[in-house]
Amino acid sequence: MPNVDNFCLGIARFIIKENWRLNTRESTAFLQFLEQHEHATAEQIDRFSFMKTCFEELSQYDRDLLNSYCAALRGQARAKHRRELAKDLDVTVSALRIRVTRLRQGLEECLKRLSRSHW
Repeated sequence: MPNVDNFCLGIARFIIKENWRLNTRESTAFLQFLEQHEHATAEQIDRFSFMKTCFEELSQYDRDLLNSYCAALRGQARAKHRRELAKDLDVTVSALRIRVTRLRQGLEECLKRLSRSHW
């Protein structure tokens, strides 16, 4: 008869290890981001701040849509992900692209507006 307790503990161990790996990757990415921006000019820092402000002005739905659409997938996986996203939203892939393009244009206009008002 198999030992269920040991089996469950083994699964729990793998889950903990996977969460640790995920947290390590996120921490590493954040540290790399900070390192890259350590030597940033004041203008670059302002631009990043403006981009963040503009992104936060979007509705939560639009932010989630952009985050999902721009997921860092490569090749065929990216196309498949976007087809599935369009299907989940009950729109065509073309309609999804148009929506994302309009959101990006809105972000660009917001960025220009904030830059002009700042300088």
